[in-house]
Amino acid sequence: MRRAKSGERLNRLQVADLAFDLGTRVVQRAGRTLALPMLPMRILELLMKALAQCGVAARKSSRPPGAIPPPDSDSLRVHMHTLRAAIDPPDLPPLLHTVRGVGYQLKAPDVPTA
Repeated sequence: MRRAKSGERLNRLQVADLAFDLGTRVVQRAGRTLALPMLPMRILELLMKALAQCGVAARKSSRPPGAIPPPDSDSLRVHMHTLRAAIDPPDLPPLLHTVRGVGYQLKAPDVPTA
């Protein structure tokens, strides 16, 4: 029973009220299931994994913890727009932030921007 619960945590990424179940590929924000196309979903997975890998302690770097580089193509910008529209509805605090000159960062509302 404990092993099953431990395995569940490994297959689930969480940032504030945004949850991503890697096994079922279901994304939820504030209890609502979000419909995401495949590429924005993959970008979200990369952002959430990058944030999880940086841990609690922020390292000194020119790039904020969990940030991915800015897009170099219009198609990636479109995917980021699609992702932002899905995970950041007007009635909830934003989780996806643009860090000028650095890229994009996913962070909980109470975490200060680096």
